[in-house]
Amino acid sequence: MMKEQMDNTLETLAQQRDELKLKLHLLGMEARDEWEANEKIWQQVQSAAEDIRNSAGEALDDTWVRFNTVTLELSEKYAKLQPLQDEIKASVGQKLDASIDELRMVRDELALKAHLLGMEARQQWEETEPLWARLSAKMDEIKHESGEALDKLVSAAGELKQDLAERYQRLKKDD
Repeated sequence: MMKEQMDNTLETLAQQRDELKLKLHLLGMEARDEWEANEKIWQQVQSAAEDIRNSAGEALDDTWVRFNTVTLELSEKYAKLQPLQDEIKASVGQKLDASIDELRMVRDELALKAHLLGMEARQQWEETEPLWARLSAKMDEIKHESGEALDKLVSAAGELKQDLAERYQRLKKDD
């Protein structure tokens, strides 16, 4: 039973670790130091799991306690990285908004020039204007999808945290 719980916990943490490792690319240097510290703890988790597999009797209990302590610590460290997702989401939205604003200014300037230049420029303007509508719609779609993706990651991490908490509670009851 302990081995199955341990394997499930390891699988859950490995999945959470892989997801966060992917997000690290987005987080940049700000979270890199925290991630590296977490990697050391991840190595301790793996070492404790190996010790559990190789231990027997009383040593197993000590190793099991160490394993639970380290996995709880790692889960808490991962949870600290979660708020950075909101910052990333806001940053992506701000950058997209700034790009749209810049293009909108160029568009407005060109609209005025097209009005002043006459029919030939007006015809070119009218051919170009549908591209603006497509770009605006696509940027809105990208902002929406990136927000949904980050929300899904946050939700998955929350579920993982809840699963770990429930497992720890069951382990406490088994003592």
